[in-house]
Amino acid sequence: MKTRAVPHKFTTWLACLVWGIALAGYFGPWIGHRAAALAWNAYDLFDIVRVLPEIETFALVVDIQTLRLPLVGLAVLLPLALHRLRPGWRWLATVVSLFILINTLPPYPQIIGAWSKPGWRVPFWWGSAGMAAAAGLAAFGPRLGRWRPWLGMGWVLLTGIPAFITLQRLLPAIRRLYAAPVMPGWGYWTCAAGLLGLALLFCCEGLWDLRRAARKAAPAKTETASMESKNQLTYVREVKAKYESRLLKQANVIGVGIGVEETEHHDERLTLIVNVRETPSGESPDAGERIPEELDGVPVKIERIAPPQAQSPET
Repeated sequence: MKTRAVPHKFTTWLACLVWGIALAGYFGPWIGHRAAALAWNAYDLFDIVRVLPEIETFALVVDIQTLRLPLVGLAVLLPLALHRLRPGWRWLATVVSLFILINTLPPYPQIIGAWSKPGWRVPFWWGSAGMAAAAGLAAFGPRLGRWRPWLGMGWVLLTGIPAFITLQRLLPAIRRLYAAPVMPGWGYWTCAAGLLGLALLFCCEGLWDLRRAARKAAPAKTETASMESKNQLTYVREVKAKYESRLLKQANVIGVGIGVEETEHHDERLTLIVNVRETPSGESPDAGERIPEELDGVPVKIERIAPPQAQSPET
């Protein structure tokens, strides 16, 4: 049991480390320009690009709300990734998640009535739903069972991919603003690598759980098949003991045994083997007595045994 728990414990702390890398990348520079390197991270980019001429004139239609989505995703992923640890660690992760999610909500006084205001409605509901999800995962995360890693992988992709696509769509407008060939900064690539690493860790953990479940199921199936085989053999032995003396009373029967016969479906089944003495002419001495094809559901196979013949000495 201890050897099986090691991979999960290792991946838990590794996921925590990769989560920190992704968070550092989120607050790192997403624009590779000296003038923007200190301020243009994903969190600030949400407010800065709103004043771009292309955004204000609707010449470029981009959902800039998605730039905050990776932060919401990382906040919810923390208690999900640490679900195997003790409750104290899970609730500490939830406190960190709630602190992060509070910063995704609209600022005061915009937060008043933000649930119905255009422009603030989306971040308000994202932050509120994220806080509820983080608290729920801290309490019920361990009950998700084998679905947890696949849920985590799907959540990483759902909250990460839209933000990276959005920045790529914003780059032409940012290049025109700086009049320079601006490229994504190291924060963009670090956050992308961190989220991809989390997705791979969740995927590996899900595959590990499936493998372990298959290993547990294999002995159970083998044991069930073995019990069925033992029960069948016991039943055939009982049928043999019941009819053996009756069969041996026939003059042509010289033995009764148990054997294996292949069916038309290429399966094997236990049968009763009735050995019958065969005359030189190929007929049984008591042709009037017939042996049934099955006895109490057990198939009967007749094997004819020719009498021994003297052989001429070799010359």
